Amino acid sequence: MIYELRKFKIILFGIIFSSSFLLWGKAHGACSWDGNAGTVASPYDHADVQNCVDDAKLKTGDITINIPTCNVSWDDRVLIDMSSSWANVTGLTIQGAGIGQTIITDTGTSSAFGVVRLFNIVTKTEKIFRLSGMTLNASTTYGIDSTSGLIYVSGNGTQIRIDAITFNLLRGSSNNKDSTGISWHQDTGAYGVIDNCIFNETGTLWQGNGIKVYGAPSGYGEATAFFGRAFTPGTANATYIENNTFTFEYRGNDCYDAYRGARVVVRYNNIHGTASGGHGNDSSGAGESVHTQEVYNNSYDNTCGAASCNAGAKISQAFGWRGGTGVFFNNNIDVNGYSSVSQVGNYRSNYYAEGTATNVTPSSTVLYTSSTGTAAVGNTIYRQGGTDIAYCTITGVVANTSITCSGGLSNSKQWSSGDKFMVFYFPLANTDGGCDGNSPFDGNVSGQEGWICKQQVGSTYDSGYVPKAIYAWGNVYNGATAGHLTLSSGSTRQSSYHVKENQTYFNCDSAADCKTKNDLIDIPGFGYNQGWTYAPYDCPHPLAGTGSCDEGTAGTGGYNITNSDTTAPASPTGLAVS
Repeated sequence: MIYELRKFKIILFGIIFSSSFLLWGKAHGACSWDGNAGTVASPYDHADVQNCVDDAKLKTGDITINIPTCNVSWDDRVLIDMSSSWANVTGLTIQGAGIGQTIITDTGTSSAFGVVRLFNIVTKTEKIFRLSGMTLNASTTYGIDSTSGLIYVSGNGTQIRIDAITFNLLRGSSNNKDSTGISWHQDTGAYGVIDNCIFNETGTLWQGNGIKVYGAPSGYGEATAFFGRAFTPGTANATYIENNTFTFEYRGNDCYDAYRGARVVVRYNNIHGTASGGHGNDSSGAGESVHTQEVYNNSYDNTCGAASCNAGAKISQAFGWRGGTGVFFNNNIDVNGYSSVSQVGNYRSNYYAEGTATNVTPSSTVLYTSSTGTAAVGNTIYRQGGTDIAYCTITGVVANTSITCSGGLSNSKQWSSGDKFMVFYFPLANTDGGCDGNSPFDGNVSGQEGWICKQQVGSTYDSGYVPKAIYAWGNVYNGATAGHLTLSSGSTRQSSYHVKENQTYFNCDSAADCKTKNDLIDIPGFGYNQGWTYAPYDCPHPLAGTGSCDEGTAGTGGYNITNSDTTAPASPTGLAVS
């Protein structure tokens, strides 16, 4: 009897085990292969796609993983790390069934810094990667911080393509957290193209971007973020954003943003209801400036379908230049939607208040001065000069008498009578301070109040900081075709020394005209011939296929792919948004 019971338990356990195995096999790991083509069974979770990806590592040649039609929710991401264990794979394509067919919604609950929501892609030189053909919906509850996104790209190599994807970045009126479509990190040389995608933003408090591009991780320093990137416009060494449509009900934080030595090309896009542009060396932490931006043949307007975006209010400018250099040409900007075309400025030249400490209490870090200007509680005050920059957050202001930082200066530094100071809007911990001739991190050409400022607009790095002016021509606005670059508001220092037309930026009739004008300028501390020549990279981008780009047409209408990958879904142009 005892033996029979034991036997029964063994049989029962075998049934349970077999059933569990069958259930597990059905729910996870359902990836069928036909040669080098794998297909995920529906319905699928991120774990099912991950199993297909893990299988693909062991194959040889070009691999395709098909994600079929289905409307699913994921609470975690798929990791595609090609930096190791893909020895015999030459290319990987993850192919959805098409926009509005393969629909994946982010339902993850983590709001931690840097969380990747749906696809985490780490690429490798000489391996091709492509993600295509789906609709991705942001969480309506949990935001995505500025370094993350629904798709996160990093690694190295120039053969990365993300195409034919709709990003729905919905935010409710009570949720003002970020939601970013693609976060692209060029850390060790990850370049490629984002094309034929649709980015939709709704919600009055949404503050994300369609795309963010980072040259290097925060804190990696100049050698990685700026010095380590050569001046190579017109080459494959950039993230290309081309033939996409951005529709923002409210402006948000621009259709794309760029930081930390990023190299970006933005061309032949339709941009509705928002602006674009990269950061300068004025953000939190030093070395945040974009490196190079090439922006051309884009169409900007403030219309969302038949209605006005931004409740009909104009946007201040279509594009903002805050650091680095580049070109801006053949863009079409609707005068009814934008108050200006493009402004050029260097925030580190400007200030809320500045002066000399005339009487100080070093231990309590109370700075007495004859004028506080427009300093306010919460601003950052920088002690300029010496071999370092120290800073603190203002906790008290008495007009024309004192500025107090109760927490003390950074790194236990103290004030001394005669110290120069500047008060800025930009955040605490920018260790470069302001550009006024008293920061050791700027060029500080004699008599030029800090020129050339570190990573300033209209400069690049070539065995040292050198002027490389921004060129603009052929932009259409208010019936006029011209460069349309204007100086942003700021200090006399900015306009007299740091950001000057026909030195820092040029409005021209053509690229050749810009080069001719630039060669005639004697730049303080640098002399003549600081100009540069420019020729655009192949258009369409070679990864997107063959075709033609019409130099006379702005927006997606000037971009024609005649021979793309035959496995690509149809162009998203005109498709309904899921």
